[in-house]
Amino acid sequence: MRLILFIILILVIIAMTNTNSYGEQVPNWVKNTAGWWATDSISEIEFINAIEFLINVDIIHVNLIQTELSSQEIPEWVKNTAGWWATDSISEIEFINAIEFLIDNGIISIEKKCSDSIDKDGNNIPDVLEDQMEKFVGIQLIQDLNFSNCNFPKDLSNYDFKNVDFSNSNISNTILRNTNFSNSVLHNTDFSNSKLHGIIFYDSDLDNVDFENSEFSTMPSNFDRVIFSFEETEINLTCTFENCSLHILQVPGIETSNENRLLFGKDNIPLNMIMDKTILDSSDKRIMYILSPTFLFNEINDVNFQTANLEYSVFGNNYFENVDFSKAELSSAVFYNSNFIKTQFSDRFIMNEFVKSAESERKLFGENENIEIFTSNLIFHTDNFKDVQLRHTIGYPMINWSTGMLIDNDENILIVANTDDHTIDIFSLDNFELLKSFTSPIQFECITTNTWAKTTGCLDEHRNLPTSIAKLNEKIFVAYGWQNEIQVFNSQGEYLYKFGQMGNKSEEFIDPFNINIWEEKLYVLDSGNNRIKIFDENSNYEDEFLTNDLPDNNSPIDFSIYDGEIFVAYDLNSHISRFNLEGQLIEIIDLSPYIEADSISSIHVKDELMAISDSSQHQIIIFDLSGKPQISFGEKGNGYGQFNSPQDVIFEDSLLFVSDAYNYRIQIFDIIR
Repeated sequence: MRLILFIILILVIIAMTNTNSYGEQVPNWVKNTAGWWATDSISEIEFINAIEFLINVDIIHVNLIQTELSSQEIPEWVKNTAGWWATDSISEIEFINAIEFLIDNGIISIEKKCSDSIDKDGNNIPDVLEDQMEKFVGIQLIQDLNFSNCNFPKDLSNYDFKNVDFSNSNISNTILRNTNFSNSVLHNTDFSNSKLHGIIFYDSDLDNVDFENSEFSTMPSNFDRVIFSFEETEINLTCTFENCSLHILQVPGIETSNENRLLFGKDNIPLNMIMDKTILDSSDKRIMYILSPTFLFNEINDVNFQTANLEYSVFGNNYFENVDFSKAELSSAVFYNSNFIKTQFSDRFIMNEFVKSAESERKLFGENENIEIFTSNLIFHTDNFKDVQLRHTIGYPMINWSTGMLIDNDENILIVANTDDHTIDIFSLDNFELLKSFTSPIQFECITTNTWAKTTGCLDEHRNLPTSIAKLNEKIFVAYGWQNEIQVFNSQGEYLYKFGQMGNKSEEFIDPFNINIWEEKLYVLDSGNNRIKIFDENSNYEDEFLTNDLPDNNSPIDFSIYDGEIFVAYDLNSHISRFNLEGQLIEIIDLSPYIEADSISSIHVKDELMAISDSSQHQIIIFDLSGKPQISFGEKGNGYGQFNSPQDVIFEDSLLFVSDAYNYRIQIFDIIR
């Protein structure tokens, strides 16, 4: 009780100081009462009653706040100090300094609370948010309220806060996916350790906000995506997150693209979405966006972004002062039309500068390559290898279930069959940036069919799905396995011709999903016919041989050619059949002790090693040519070094590339011997 009384006295003194500054008269008996309490001449109850009288008649103006009792006792010198103030032996300022010492050293602590009008049940959470804690559909608008000093539910996703005061509020360890703060006040607000995917701060005042260790973005494999699929006369909207709703801003007279007007309407723009890619195949018309953390037209002062993940964030038309980005992850973040005053980045300090351009400044502030060098479930079966380390990922724009990759050392490029996006994508091996993308002109009219669209009757053979790539001289050969044909392009991606159709004759195929080049010849794995066919560089048929050397070696799924020998993997078992170029069986390598049947999705052989993609166990295993495991790594997940149904695997020198299908990316590893 004495501690409660003592803290009220603190508030009274502070209030009196403020009141005196306006010239109002405080009765002398107030100081007398403080002195009597200091000498135990009156009870604490009598002193409290006196203080309550002054508050009730508005002589003292004070905001009542709840106090949190400390386990430590108040030192005796405090009561002495109160007595000295009561007898004018010390000034009010000196007494207040004594009180501040107690607060600074944690002897007393004061917890601020929501106002009673916001929090009627007294649990310090705004009642309007508690009423909506059950899942709702759409965006929930909350406006013109004072949430200062409040705590909040641990999920504030899909809210639209307009003109709301969040000063001194605790929003730490909270999920705020697709949430908008516009025209709002955020002073001394704590967002630390929160997940802020797709969050928006628009025309708001951020002062002394703590974003430490907050996750604004995820890795591309876990992006929150918005997909518009064009289906005959309607546009179907789907999202990879719950409550698929959008924040749209109306800007009268703004110039936007035709696609933007079609999707969002005239004079409207999405607030927190950046385009991933546009697919305009006749069987699949869609536009894909990702949710992007967005800061627009804000005052941002003394804000802590330490260790915050701000990848792919957009900062536009902001004023920054005394902001520290030095340890934030800013890969692919964009800054434009913004003032920077005393702002620290990892590679530079900006004293006073205006940044105008968006794209040219994308890397101005340096990218912290903070990819955690971690490879899950890494097992060394021999001492021939030292480590496996992730070097890079290709996932933005997304790689939609690639079943085939090719390394072209002559051109220093990686060519990818981006299967479910219907394209052939070419990347630089220097920085892994996308250089070019092309698609087949052979199109089939079909109702839009993709992973996110409604189920249709469009057959796979009508979906223009490239499955494997080979390059011979200046020609790029692309297998379209479901269409039972090989299409040929020049090195610029221009269509030349095609060959093959469904059947079992010499120039016909059933499911020719995989192709390879060896000594100026094109080898085609004709899976449905259990054979490998050989063509010259002009696509003329030359020879073939069967791959079903054993009764259960049907349905070959992939093959690789190395040192004049052909290695064939099968869909229904864990065997690798080893043939010479004439099709004579050399041996069968049994991998069943290490890989389950139906699990091999890809094989690549080079440098006396076999890399196997094990889609069931979500791992990569490297064997020697006798079938002895050397190293294995990976487990199911979407983190770096984890996989979700890995498909194609290839390697060159120390680099190993894995098509991580359901994570929509390619992961690139350094294999260290």
